[in-house]
Amino acid sequence: MSIQMSEVVPLVEATALLVIRDYWKGPKECDPEEVHARLKSLSESSMLTAGEIARVMGYSGSEAGLAEHVTPRGARLLHAVPRVPAVVADRVVERFGNLQRILAATMAELDEVEGVGEARARALKENLRRMREQALLGWSPG
Repeated sequence: MSIQMSEVVPLVEATALLVIRDYWKGPKECDPEEVHARLKSLSESSMLTAGEIARVMGYSGSEAGLAEHVTPRGARLLHAVPRVPAVVADRVVERFGNLQRILAATMAELDEVEGVGEARARALKENLRRMREQALLGWSPG
């Protein structure tokens, strides 16, 4: 079975937009498509330097800035949870702020988010638990 480029490109583009939303440090009103366009407009040599990419993403391009620890907001993972609409996933990210807080949230706390409800709270907790286990099982030390 061969995957056509026309099938892969939209998936890569959608994932890139979610990664931008996960790691954007600039103003809250991030327009992922605008940031993506700015990243795509970088020259090949600029793309090879982490400093320039960091600046476009709202971080300092300095050596100290590049050493800064970053935490994903959780958009990419939440958008992968079946039967959770994008707007609901976005509300969860907005409410908790980052992936660690989402993972630590109780079902009752998730249920408080508009559009979640008990069934989606359970689906979120179960899917995130499964994703975490898969990530840990796939991890192997140096």
